[in-house]
Amino acid sequence: MRLTTFFAMMGLLLAAPLFAQKPAAPKTLPDLIDSIKVEMEKAHIPGMLLSIVSADSVLYDQGVGMAHIAQNRPLDNKQRFRLGSITKTFAALCILQLEKEGKFKITDKLSDLAPEIAFTNSWEATHPVRLIHLLEHTSGFDDMHFAAFYVRDKNEPSAQQLLERHSKSLYTRWKPGTRMSYANPGYVIITYLIEKYSGMSFHDYAKQTVLSPLGMTEANFLSFPPNFTNYAQGYAYKEDKFEEVPFYAVNAGLAGALNVDGSDMARFIQMWLNNGKVGDKEVFPAQLLQRMERTTTTLAAEKGLDNAYGLGLYHMFYGKDFHYLGHNGGIDGFSSTFAFNRELGLGFALSINNPEADNGPIEDLILRFLAQGHTAPTPAYQALDANAMAPYLGYYEYRSPRNQILYFMESIANGMKTSIKGDTLYLNIFGGGTETFVHTGNLKFRKIENNSPTLIAAMDENGKPVISARGYYEKTSALAYWAKRVSILAALLFGVIALPFAFFWFLLRLARKKPKTAWPVLLLQALSALSFIVSAALLSVAFNDLFNVGLVNGKTLSVFICTSVFGLAAWIGLPLLWRYWSKLNSRALRIYLLINALSLAYLATFFAMHGWIGMRLWAF
Repeated sequence: MRLTTFFAMMGLLLAAPLFAQKPAAPKTLPDLIDSIKVEMEKAHIPGMLLSIVSADSVLYDQGVGMAHIAQNRPLDNKQRFRLGSITKTFAALCILQLEKEGKFKITDKLSDLAPEIAFTNSWEATHPVRLIHLLEHTSGFDDMHFAAFYVRDKNEPSAQQLLERHSKSLYTRWKPGTRMSYANPGYVIITYLIEKYSGMSFHDYAKQTVLSPLGMTEANFLSFPPNFTNYAQGYAYKEDKFEEVPFYAVNAGLAGALNVDGSDMARFIQMWLNNGKVGDKEVFPAQLLQRMERTTTTLAAEKGLDNAYGLGLYHMFYGKDFHYLGHNGGIDGFSSTFAFNRELGLGFALSINNPEADNGPIEDLILRFLAQGHTAPTPAYQALDANAMAPYLGYYEYRSPRNQILYFMESIANGMKTSIKGDTLYLNIFGGGTETFVHTGNLKFRKIENNSPTLIAAMDENGKPVISARGYYEKTSALAYWAKRVSILAALLFGVIALPFAFFWFLLRLARKKPKTAWPVLLLQALSALSFIVSAALLSVAFNDLFNVGLVNGKTLSVFICTSVFGLAAWIGLPLLWRYWSKLNSRALRIYLLINALSLAYLATFFAMHGWIGMRLWAF
């Protein structure tokens, strides 16, 4: 057999799975549950809250798998799961109910609603933080800091305590109302406002306004439930076995404290499908619910793309036959989704008790099962005017980080270049990967596999080109784009090389082939490189243990020491090199050590600007 023929046949064999069609959608509910069980076994998911409903009936509400392995307790529809950020949908309902009662308007300024809350907004005079910005995550506030993440005193926190614990996040990083960046502290403020304007605890008001009218009798927002008889256990799958994840309480309030069972979630979704009604009784006006579905305060929404994050609710599953409204949530031991589509008259809720598992294949099974018998809408398409798109072609920097402390890494990794070919827009992501979009009109674009637009090209208030998609990107020059990335990567390369170079220099010195004069400089550069490498390793370990990352302990102290040593050694390296410069006989060695010293000092300065030198994780 010729090699060309052999490789051609192998190519076909390897490519075959890429062109294979998906298995047929489960036709019946028993088929669906059987298919889900297969996926759960593959993904090491012990149990799943699962509710599937139509507007007038509950199609499935029994749970799948185990609530607690050690207790041999199977799941049913009365086992509570932790649904994390799905709580935000309940918070938004409470706020809109208070608005309906005339307590305030969601367009009111935060400084007027709660002048006692200390926050920083450099643009307050022209772009004040408003309540609606908190609801839509467009305030510009930073997300939760490590030290504020968990409730550590074992006492049920009040809304005031929650607010105080997140005080370090309450500063705007850009003009409020321009871009979306997910920020839990905004919903902690909302929790506080609900208590202030209802005159009740947020627990009681949410129960009175949402839970009781919907018949959600088992749901609560407790950080420390009195007992766990009907609570599913969260797990992590490590080394071929399940490990129990403790019920760590999060400083969240109505940002993420919901505990609920499948039966109650079935009622909640049916309320959405019935436009706010439970039976013949209207719990929420349809207009109120529909208002939650639209984005209004971003630049993208202003230019016509209003189908992102609304009021505690957002659009999802754009890559499927039908997109849905809903929310997802992640919290220690659990990962959850609730979603509904009024046109189909169908919805579902699921929560798995191993959040490290991928529940995407399970969601896909459910969505394809629900889509049976329905004709998917034809995705929009419109020819693209190359002249209209011309100002938006080029290089872009990411400008909407969720956690500011991680921004410097995201800003490098999330850069992109835009280009067009015919009516197709390409986003070439730095570090690899290209996303392809089709024009749908008015410079709005959908991914080629999606059914609705999720990207828009627009000018900001200063006339600067912006791409708003899963993040907010501002146009930059090719020189600035590449100078930043090349300089960082080059500095990393030369800085890290200092360690093996010093080691081999030491071996040559033992063989008496190299002079002593370079040793102080080489040792300091090696120390700087070593502390940098160790810092990176320690941070990776620390970030895998969020409960302890906000405490003073061996790991966080080690991070502080190593990042401090890196910075000090890097900065001292330049004057030390200058001191020994005349004693270095080799021109090549001088140049090499100078490049290394400059690289390490540059890295240390760059990291210091972003708070990564002398890093005190417990104080962040």
